[in-house]
Amino acid sequence: MSELRDGWSEAPLTEVITLHDGRRIPLNQEQRQSRQGKYAYYGANGVVDHIDDYIFDGQYVLLAEDGGYFDQPERGVAYAVDGRFWVNNHAHIIEPSGGISVGFLVRWLNAIDWLPFVSGTTRLKLTQGGMQRVRIPLPPLAEQRRIVAKLDALDASAKRARADLDRIPTLVARAKQAILEKAFSGNLTTGFRAASKSALTDRRCLSALGLDQSERGEWPQDELPRGWEWKVFSAVFVDVTDSRRKLPTKEYREAGKLPIVDQGEPYIAGWSDRDDMVQTAMPPFVVFGDHTRCVKLIEIPFIQGADGVKVLKVKAEFDIQYLYFALLAVRLPDKGYSRHMKFLRATVFPWCERAEQREIVRRIEAAFAKIDRIAAEAASARALLDRLDQAILAKAFRGELVPQDPSDEPAEKLLEKIKAARAAPPARKTRKKLS
Repeated sequence: MSELRDGWSEAPLTEVITLHDGRRIPLNQEQRQSRQGKYAYYGANGVVDHIDDYIFDGQYVLLAEDGGYFDQPERGVAYAVDGRFWVNNHAHIIEPSGGISVGFLVRWLNAIDWLPFVSGTTRLKLTQGGMQRVRIPLPPLAEQRRIVAKLDALDASAKRARADLDRIPTLVARAKQAILEKAFSGNLTTGFRAASKSALTDRRCLSALGLDQSERGEWPQDELPRGWEWKVFSAVFVDVTDSRRKLPTKEYREAGKLPIVDQGEPYIAGWSDRDDMVQTAMPPFVVFGDHTRCVKLIEIPFIQGADGVKVLKVKAEFDIQYLYFALLAVRLPDKGYSRHMKFLRATVFPWCERAEQREIVRRIEAAFAKIDRIAAEAASARALLDRLDQAILAKAFRGELVPQDPSDEPAEKLLEKIKAARAAPPARKTRKKLS
């Protein structure tokens, strides 16, 4: 333990708490199922169930005994509970002594490195013997309250930051979809057409073509700029799916030279050396999940996986990257795991001159790159928040987070009071005299 601040003291953890482990009563799943109710039933890492009775009533700290995240400090191993509840035998039940706050104790328990004190390999366990080797630094009670108040304020800020950062993936998806919608309505390259002296009037309406919209994927709008056309699926793609060359799942391997592609994410589901199973058509391909919305551009030889994928080649007048993005943009009906290929075959695709197709691809890729950079920065910030939490806790328990007050009663006096209270005989209970 590093040098303590003025007014702080150090003591064995088990001398400043009361353990109530002897009162735990574990219930198996069948027992709990027959006793469903309103009271929380806690385990190592939180609520496990709700049952019809309780064995504790008050404010306590629950510290994981086994199954806790002792090797993942950012996830925490202790939490506060208040009210009426039941606990199984996977959590220690702790009551702080001498006025030590539950909030202070929980945060300290989540700040220390538990690995020197736990046993086990695949499932780490903190025994009472391990707890007896732990020593806790104690500031004065008044400073404890200041530390908790400061940490509460920082927790609120961190919670707001997490909520904002957790929304980023959804915002990224929406931003990319907006770019795609703008691209395939012709609005992304309005300036490009103007520079090419293309007319921007006389938009061509899809409904005027007499195509049935009920059985095809939908586009954000049905009008196209002059010079653009709607092309049916068969005029755009050639289905080169070879069902005879689908590799059974049991033959997927972790190593090999050739990627195995199926419809899920990630697309590379495994590897193989089966040269005889390689897709016979020449790459590049657009691979589309037959049951999902997943689309992938594949530019190398590959083996079709067991799960349903459609392998599409693009006809010469289309840029393959343009149509890859078009497949990402098309609005397929939300049919769960229904087969989407029948909708694609009934879908029409916007066609423009090859030069504008390439310009659309360039602008989409540039926009997506910016969006991805922002998303990557947000993901890094999200990961740093957990590390920041631990750094703040470490600072708090070094006495560096809040100012000290020389007038605070030192923690040494607090330990003396706790020791005296523990040594005193229990209060004698007297029977109330009946009148």
